[in-house]
This record gives sequence, structure tokens and C-alpha cells, in this order.
Amino acid sequence: KQIIHKIEKETEGKVTFTGQKKGVYKFCFSNKMSTLTPKTVAFNIHVGDILDPHLAKLEHIDPIEKTIMRLSEGLVQIQNEQRYIRMREHVHREVTEANSEKILYWSIFELVVLVAMSVWQVYYLRRFFEVK
Repeated sequence: KQIIHKIEKETEGKVTFTGQKKGVYKFCFSNKMSTLTPKTVAFNIHVGDILDPHLAKLEHIDPIEKTIMRLSEGLVQIQNEQRYIRMREHVHREVTEANSEKILYWSIFELVVLVAMSVWQVYYLRRFFEVK
């Protein structure tokens, strides 16, 4: 077994790999660096022979067909980028919502402490100014 690509301590990343040999490739992911926090792993796989021998060579294609091929390749790249950006937006939205929930609970705790301190101060000052 050969390791093609290895990344450690990454929060986000993008890897492009073109297989040199035909066969089965395996993907391995590990969460041993940080087992307490959940991780989201997403990947997009394109399988196919880029240099298909049945296709015409570039010098045999007229300029309009070349332009159409370049536009098609560009469209595929844009679609892949959009998928990647949507996935990142989803992950960041989850983080933001979790943080908003924590802020809400912290604010409620602060409110309870503030009310308790106010009640205690009123009680203490009344006792202080009581006539004995």
C-alpha cells in the first residue's frame, strides 16, 4: 500500500489527485488528533479517463469545438467550486449556530446573576439603614 497524500492538523483543505494506474484506490480518514470534537469530511470524486483514445485529437477539432470543450471544462470546475463553497458554508453555519446558543445561555446566566446581586444589594442596604 502506498500513501498518495497525507495531511495532519488541517481544518480545511482541497486535494486534487490524478491516478497514474488503473485499479482500486482507497480513502482513509482518521480523527485520532481530536476525538472530542465532531468532524465533517466531504469529498468529490471524478472517475474517468481524461485522455480517451477514442476522442479526436485537439489538432483535428475546429476552433468552435475547442472553445466549447474549454467552456464545458470551466463549467465543471465552477460547479465543483460551488459544491465546495456550499459545504464550507454549511459547516460554518453549524459553528455559528452553536456559538449563538452558547451566547444565549451565557446571557441568561448573566441576567440571573445580575438580578440576584440587585436583590442582595437592596436587602443589604435596607438592613444597613434599619433603625435599631
